[in-house]
Amino acid sequence: MRKRRKRKVNLFLGTVLFFIIIHLANGQRVSISENHGNIYSLLEGVSKNIYNYTVIEKINYSFSVSHFFASTTNGTTNLSQFFILHFFNYSIIINRNNALILTQGFEHKLGFLYIADSIFQKQDDLNEYTCDASFPLNQFIDFSLRTSAKTALLSAFNYGADTSKLTKQMITGFLTPLICLVSTGLNLKKEKLISINIGLVSARLNYIFDNRVYLNSRPELYYGVRRGQKFLFEYGLSTHVLVDKKITDNIFLKCDIKAFKNYNMPCDVDINNTVTYKTHNHFKTSIETGIKYDEKMMKTVQLKNMLTIGFYFDP
Repeated sequence: MRKRRKRKVNLFLGTVLFFIIIHLANGQRVSISENHGNIYSLLEGVSKNIYNYTVIEKINYSFSVSHFFASTTNGTTNLSQFFILHFFNYSIIINRNNALILTQGFEHKLGFLYIADSIFQKQDDLNEYTCDASFPLNQFIDFSLRTSAKTALLSAFNYGADTSKLTKQMITGFLTPLICLVSTGLNLKKEKLISINIGLVSARLNYIFDNRVYLNSRPELYYGVRRGQKFLFEYGLSTHVLVDKKITDNIFLKCDIKAFKNYNMPCDVDINNTVTYKTHNHFKTSIETGIKYDEKMMKTVQLKNMLTIGFYFDP
């Protein structure tokens, strides 16, 4: 168990170090448009055409700690909770003369909840890699190929009492599940405001690495994967709507809507809406609202509301 946990920590630290090295090596913005240098010579040897490349990368980091305290009027019941949230986002855009735009990104979010009676549990865990290749048809429409893969990093358990012993049931873990999505279609966009990606041909893979999620009273299906199997492969349609708007110099709005429709199943929807207020001294306040429906996971709508205040770094 310790070796497995150590491997996960080493994997996470190695991933962060890899992106930091890329950041230091490339710089914030690199434009290659002159007829000189090693890169131009390499391109000239491949083709007689002169290609103009623009490489832009961005890193966002934030750390926040929240405290919630509640007490009754007579003081008999007190509730004290601490919430810690760590967020890291890296993205890189490679634009070849507006004929091909390649976008890659990695997002990591990890949060823990600590309750005063010594209960410490994972509250938020997201690790997602995305890669988009877009071929602009005009100013507002692109033909795009989009891929994504997301998973949790750490294991999470539900605890309960069964007769005279404490039971522990795994609910999620590393690569449990691993959700991969590949889609091809059209991307409708308005620069610095909205992007609507319509996946006319889409495929989704749900992979289960750790079979402990089927122990105890777990049902036969977990994220659509039947007990004794490892994965579920689906065909369907997908949609991704992203609204990213800078309202003022300090206020930002981001609305992220993802949907996937299997031809034989109800539509799965994941909505995240965030309003952020940033100050000039690297502190920010954000209000996040989430709505999720996935019949393979739970047959009810899941809601999430979160208020965070903390430090951020955005070079």
